[in-house]
Amino acid sequence: MLGREHLIEAARLKWGPENKKLSKAHELRFGTYGSKSVDLNDLVWHDHETGEGGGIVELCREMGVSDGNGASGNGQPWITYDYKDEQGDLLFQVVRKPGHKFLQRQPNPAPGDHGGEDWIWNLKDVRRVPYRLPQLVNSAGLVIVVEGEKDADNLARLGYVTTTNPGGAGKWLAEYSHYLAGRAVVVIPDNDEPGLKHARDVMNSLGGIASAVTELRLDGCKDVSVWIDKGGTREAFEALLDEAFRKAREAPPPPTGLFDMTALKAETFDELQWIVPGFIPEGVTLIGGKPKIGKSWLMLCTALAVADGNAVLGKVCEQRTVIYYALEDTKRRLKARTEKLIGLAVDWPKNMLVSLDLPNLDHGCVDRLRTDITAHHPGLVIIDTLAAIRGVKGKNEDQYQCDYRTMRAILDVSRETNTAIVVIHHVRKQTAEDVFDMISGTMGLSAVADTLLVLTFAEDEQRRIAVRGRDVDPEDKLVTFDPDTGDWIVTGDFEPEDKAPSKTITKIVGVLAASPTGLTPKQVADKLGANYETIKRALARNRGKHGIEDTGYGTYAYKSTRS
Repeated sequence: MLGREHLIEAARLKWGPENKKLSKAHELRFGTYGSKSVDLNDLVWHDHETGEGGGIVELCREMGVSDGNGASGNGQPWITYDYKDEQGDLLFQVVRKPGHKFLQRQPNPAPGDHGGEDWIWNLKDVRRVPYRLPQLVNSAGLVIVVEGEKDADNLARLGYVTTTNPGGAGKWLAEYSHYLAGRAVVVIPDNDEPGLKHARDVMNSLGGIASAVTELRLDGCKDVSVWIDKGGTREAFEALLDEAFRKAREAPPPPTGLFDMTALKAETFDELQWIVPGFIPEGVTLIGGKPKIGKSWLMLCTALAVADGNAVLGKVCEQRTVIYYALEDTKRRLKARTEKLIGLAVDWPKNMLVSLDLPNLDHGCVDRLRTDITAHHPGLVIIDTLAAIRGVKGKNEDQYQCDYRTMRAILDVSRETNTAIVVIHHVRKQTAEDVFDMISGTMGLSAVADTLLVLTFAEDEQRRIAVRGRDVDPEDKLVTFDPDTGDWIVTGDFEPEDKAPSKTITKIVGVLAASPTGLTPKQVADKLGANYETIKRALARNRGKHGIEDTGYGTYAYKSTRS
């Protein structure tokens, strides 16, 4: 039976959220001036601007609101389609209301925070997945992709593994394709222009991921459900599948991409394009560095230099449009840092575009990147940081596969759009003989990236930038960073510590050698009048070198002192 909660839901659908300041316990007001109202005692509504009004049944019928049994004001049922994760837990629902009206909602984890309702009528922060995912991941072999949950359910009743995507035609995300990796897939389009285009998009997305992709058109029927309603059976559908597979086998093979060396000899290629000469080339660059080492400062400097055609790290950059996804920043911090870097007396670049949000790879990151790049044609895209867009490891993949898939998606966008993309990432706490082994995560990240750049601490308040890539010469430089101005200056080539002690280490050894007992890092810093953090890092990195030994009691000593 329709009641208060149904009247409230219908009013919210019609007018938006209630005006809490003007509402009372028995009467809710809507609109800026409260000109629309619902009486919760008499279950009636009024629009005081137009003079219209009526009872609960009329309003619920208009907005398609049902009672607890799924009946709306006109007696027509709601139909709900559950989207679940791999374990079968509900993520969200697609709700079909009378009038072919589709809405999406998620379970309310805290009803007290959302007006006491059991559902939140949006998919904000909800992981998107294909329909019937538990059946998909717990099966093998053929998968049939259709347009719409009703079609998927009807085909499943015939005994097939089927799926679709929420939102209908044009809403297939590249992330959905990875759930069909290695499977034979048949795509059945709705017989209209949006449906045919949607099917082409799905098939293109599955290319190189599914083991085989075949299209099956049901001539004379709008969709699978209509075909079944006309008497379609499993036996008849099997015959249609056999015919579709036969046509696919007899079709001329698509180009394989093979070419002979004579053709390659005749080709010419443009020279490698540099975004920052010697440091950041075209393609995908993965930049790793410890927290607070200045990665974001360096990338902001780089973005501004490229947007204005100025220099960074002593290299003049060609002017290009830049998109900077500053996913761990705020407008306040960005403005303060930019003021330090270029000041307020000059114009700030219009061709540097900034966003503080980017969905992760499970929720449309790739589509957003393609959309932004197509709209603005940047020469450089910076994503700060990888952690903010990383997808969730799938049930059937290990961490290497997840990391590889993550970077591969970004690499594909870079190649499709011919855009350089820089992704900022963290390094491990532990040091490594090869500095590139410090990049956090599995080798799946570094295996895909065209270029790796690692930013680490060196001696004497300096930092080290090491570059390695498929198409670039290795670089290993010492740089200084001034946090007061944001300036980065290359001071020379990096030399491994074990070749010769730095000036700082020489001073530390002198202090330790002159002390009859071990000294703490703080005591060493005080004796040298040096920065405590610098001395602490230098001692930790050089234990066992140059005569410096860790006593095990929070102090360091020169080995001859200990003996």
